[in-house]
Amino acid sequence: MRTPILSIIFFVKQMIEWLTGPRLDRTKAPQSLKYCTIMLSQLEFLQSFVNDLLDLAQLKNGVFSLNLERLRVQDVIEFVHTIFQPHARSKNIQIDFDVGEIPALLGDVRRLKQVIINLVKNAIKFTTDEPEGRI
Repeated sequence: MRTPILSIIFFVKQMIEWLTGPRLDRTKAPQSLKYCTIMLSQLEFLQSFVNDLLDLAQLKNGVFSLNLERLRVQDVIEFVHTIFQPHARSKNIQIDFDVGEIPALLGDVRRLKQVIINLVKNAIKFTTDEPEGRI
């Protein structure tokens, strides 16, 4: 839960600085829009976390089911990259994703995002702060 909250805090602080600084810089509007998009994705991630807690209750009660749908792995990777790029950059880590062309799959998008987010989060967390670290 910390990851989406930290991202939202970072982006909100950046936008507040741009909007309340000594002079309003209208050239920051495209970046502000990008940050709002990232914050929205983080809030959606928090919502999915709440859903995960509800899923856990379903598992406990034996009524859990997957939500299978067609998905593109590339879209999931791009989503995760957008979330973690600022945090990785702040630790001087470069994130490179190369999944090539994977055909559409049948799977649970939310679960796949959860797995990849956990992997990338741990990779950033445990990568040393040496110059030009790469994940």
